[in-house]
Amino acid sequence: MGPWFLALDQAGVVAEVFLSKAELIGTGLARYAFDRLGDLYTTIGRVHQLAISSPDAPLKEFEHRTASLPNTTEAERLVVQRIG
Repeated sequence: MGPWFLALDQAGVVAEVFLSKAELIGTGLARYAFDRLGDLYTTIGRVHQLAISSPDAPLKEFEHRTASLPNTTEAERLVVQRIG
């Protein structure tokens, strides 16, 4: 059967997965094709290890910067308009 495909969207993981990228249009920063299902499973295991060991500093920074933003579905705007 196959081929089997994998798309990755975490730049740190993509940088550490030393595989040839597949020339496919699709989601993610990088896409890979596998002829054998076992090779895909091996890669998924490696990707999982890389993903859980990646530093979470960028996420923490994002959460810190966005903590004061409104979290409702309403928009708040400050408008300065010239009168006359």
